Amino acid sequence: MGLEGIAWTTLVYQSKVIKAKYLKNMNFFDLEQNLGDSGMWKAILNSRTLLNNSISKKIGNGDKTSIWFDPWVPYGNTRPTPLKNATLGVAWVKQFIGPNNQWNVHMVREWFDKNDANAILNIDLPEDDMNDNWLWIGEASGNFSIKSACRLITGSTETSGLTPTWKTI
Repeated sequence: MGLEGIAWTTLVYQSKVIKAKYLKNMNFFDLEQNLGDSGMWKAILNSRTLLNNSISKKIGNGDKTSIWFDPWVPYGNTRPTPLKNATLGVAWVKQFIGPNNQWNVHMVREWFDKNDANAILNIDLPEDDMNDNWLWIGEASGNFSIKSACRLITGSTETSGLTPTWKTI
């Protein structure tokens, strides 16, 4: 097994340990900090606000994305508030996607205000049946990078090159 394989195996193992010790089948964003938590875990939990404002669901089939609770519109208002109420039984993004894997434009416009509806209708849907995934808003590619996280934390808009301090580090 090469170095990449070992690193991947280690990462998977660490993920399982964190899930067993801290998550215990709970949502990461709903966890509360405990007095006995390690300093590292507390720092991770303290980063949730930044993380929560920097991610969005990448819509595939819309099957696992809640219109009420998940950030699912990547640009603008990531959690648009529906104009109608939950008693109508609409809870999932998939309910706004037609059988041809296109947005049900009429329904989107009926359920959301004009700006939110336009943002939703600008989300490209995949041609193939894919599960929803996560998207890092801080990077044009949608993939997380330490560099984009540092830019977000520092409020920097610099995208080309690093400052002398970061080059030193």
